Amino acid sequence: MRIKSLFIIMSLLALPAAAQATPCCFFETQEFRFCGIPNFTETLTFNQFDDMGGTRTLHSIEVYLELNVDHGTFILDNDGELPASGTFEFGAKGSLSSMDVDLLDISMQPVISEVQSLHSQAFSLEGNIGDGQFDFDPAAPDGLEYNGTLVSNWESGYINPTLFSQYIGTGTFDLDVFVKQWSEFGGVSGIEWAVTPVDACGRAIVEYCYTPEPSTIAALALGAIFLRRRRSSIKKC
Repeated sequence: MRIKSLFIIMSLLALPAAAQATPCCFFETQEFRFCGIPNFTETLTFNQFDDMGGTRTLHSIEVYLELNVDHGTFILDNDGELPASGTFEFGAKGSLSSMDVDLLDISMQPVISEVQSLHSQAFSLEGNIGDGQFDFDPAAPDGLEYNGTLVSNWESGYINPTLFSQYIGTGTFDLDVFVKQWSEFGGVSGIEWAVTPVDACGRAIVEYCYTPEPSTIAALALGAIFLRRRRSSIKKC
């Protein structure tokens, strides 16, 4: 048994660096506590990466933002004499900011520019058929009504490694989520429009990937061998 254990220890110490440096990853998710009609801002708190006294080397931080929208109604009513066509969209857009850490990628650009969760559809409306101005009549053929359903979208990106020191520690940092409502129909003249805003919700995720130091791996292996030998030495009554 002693020879076998010694062989295992020597084998572990002789492993190439690539085998010893298998990355480990874990992530933290924070759901929006407020879910409702934009515009709104919410602060989400995340834990820093604990490097365990320098025994864990951080090599990537990925940040995600997911935005889900549901419901809402969009109405178009052509009050012009001529037919009108184009594309409309409505929903919500979300972005991240922080007073505690920099959210920049390798090019020093925002790691997440903007998440857009939008309903979108082409339209073609006939000229006005007699309804009045500001009545927002959705009846065809010169009007339409679109009822929104669930739309989800997300973006992610990697933090610039030169900024890792801001994320390392045993404390916390805050990410601020801003969600705004959005509607657009291409600015076609003669069209009236009305919107019932969507409900918006979502989550942010921070994922850390790191490698343990080789000495830590060896210590864990030795601990496992010791535990196995200790268990094998217990005699059954």
